Amino acid sequence: MMTLAEENIIGEIVSTMESGSILSIFYDTYSMGWTFGFKIFYYLINHYNSLGVIHNYSLPVPRLISRAIFASKPDLIETLKRRKLLIVDIFGSKYNIHPNEDYVIPITNPTEETLVPKIEKINKERIHPLAKTGNIVRLIYTVDGSVALFGEVPTLKT
Repeated sequence: MMTLAEENIIGEIVSTMESGSILSIFYDTYSMGWTFGFKIFYYLINHYNSLGVIHNYSLPVPRLISRAIFASKPDLIETLKRRKLLIVDIFGSKYNIHPNEDYVIPITNPTEETLVPKIEKINKERIHPLAKTGNIVRLIYTVDGSVALFGEVPTLKT
């Protein structure tokens, strides 16, 4: 659950961002810094009526959801059910772990060469139609997970 102080700080950060901005959050390996990304992400979904898209490179989806709930708010499941949040599950696709949830979008046989075109296709066919003309907020969880799965060059392209 976000405190009022956290919400005010996030509000200040977000108010200075322009449309199309990229915000990178760097944190130490064993810190709780990763929670800040989820808090900002959840804030943008709720305060700006945005569609949230998590690109998951690091965990099975149930563990990712558990972390997201820990970091932000327990009503994340309601956000998923309202179709305000989707998970592009690269990790599960790579390791054949497929949760049977309609908010999870798998990528068939992701490889270094096919990852970017497949994500672009998902954006065009699944994500943009849901967002209509509204905002889309993306959270990459985590960039180091992407590098570990596919290398540096494909990660920079996504």
